[in-house]
Amino acid sequence: EYIVNKSAVLKSLTNEWIQFLGVAGSVSDQKQKLTGAVGDWSVSQCLIHVASWDEEVIRIVSEFIDSGTRKTPGVPHDLNNKQLEQKKDLDSDMTWQYLYDSHTTFMSYVQGLPEEILDRESYTGEWIGIIVPNHYKGHREDIERFTAGS
Repeated sequence: EYIVNKSAVLKSLTNEWIQFLGVAGSVSDQKQKLTGAVGDWSVSQCLIHVASWDEEVIRIVSEFIDSGTRKTPGVPHDLNNKQLEQKKDLDSDMTWQYLYDSHTTFMSYVQGLPEEILDRESYTGEWIGIIVPNHYKGHREDIERFTAGS
């Protein structure tokens, strides 16, 4: 039973984000580019993926608020590939900057939403309050496995 509480959602997002950054940031520059860290991806590609999904969730939630259109939470492989393709020329500094900027935009978007949008029992609340923190957590664990194994 969740009490709808915007500050709890923001806290969960921030907590998982900080842990994700801590682990991702501990990977050396040369190891950031090694493929096979997260599935086929390098850590660097994983950062682009996480940043792209922060942007994508804003689109998904806005679209639902505007029109009631729902997207099914799943793993759209083609979208992941398209996101990486669009950003393939980013160097390490630009990748980190993109990650920070996307997250800052995402958090300010969430801060501007009314409480009921963040109800974890709702469609929008599931995306923001459950899927996004779990996304950070899942990829943090991927990177932890990669760093432990190398």
